[in-house]
Amino acid sequence: MQFLKCIIIDDDPLACTLLAELIKQKKELRLMAALHTAEEASSFLLLHKDIDLIFLDIDLNGSSGITFLRKQKQCYNVIFTTSHEEFALVAFELGAIDYLKKPFSKERFNKAAGRLLKQVVSKNHNHEQLTVKEQMFFKTGRTFKNVALNDILFFKGSKDYIKVVTGNDSMLVLMTMQKMITKLDPQRFMRTGKSYIVNREYIKYISGNELTVGEYKIPVSRAYLNTVKKYLGLV
Repeated sequence: MQFLKCIIIDDDPLACTLLAELIKQKKELRLMAALHTAEEASSFLLLHKDIDLIFLDIDLNGSSGITFLRKQKQCYNVIFTTSHEEFALVAFELGAIDYLKKPFSKERFNKAAGRLLKQVVSKNHNHEQLTVKEQMFFKTGRTFKNVALNDILFFKGSKDYIKVVTGNDSMLVLMTMQKMITKLDPQRFMRTGKSYIVNREYIKYISGNELTVGEYKIPVSRAYLNTVKKYLGLV
């Protein structure tokens, strides 16, 4: 299935829930996170460079969604979702795809989503949206080995090499962690620090700053701990 990766930035939990339900009904969209403050969103985007779309509220618990957007160095497709009418002109001046006035209907949401998809395609007729891969070839030595991603427990990086650990064996491949994380589905794999990427499906326990993945103990760095807990629904 093809999709665009999106996030919600809204300090209203009920609004996030309702919007998430609408997003789930669109096969072209994949919700990666619902964030409630500008600080949370900034931290998330620093770790996830491949977000295609932001559903952004104007009022973010004392801060401004517009100010947040202006501070971003990377350009994003943005659909504003807000109860404020007076910022519509500013939003469109910032390149927003649409401006949804709360409360909005499913029909109005679908119209905004349609406008988004049309605009994305018009930017590049050969645009290839990311596909969730089930297998990946890894080069080890002079050979390429096809590995089912579902069999991978975790990746451990060391400079320009990565150790790929499955339930049965492991292999060493020439690749950086930064490049590897861009190739993986963030709903399945998450980074726990500079040296580790883990398969969420194999997490058994989290205790302090350590995960148990299969039979392995994986450290979680302080910088990643809060993000990991949010991924696991613990905060």
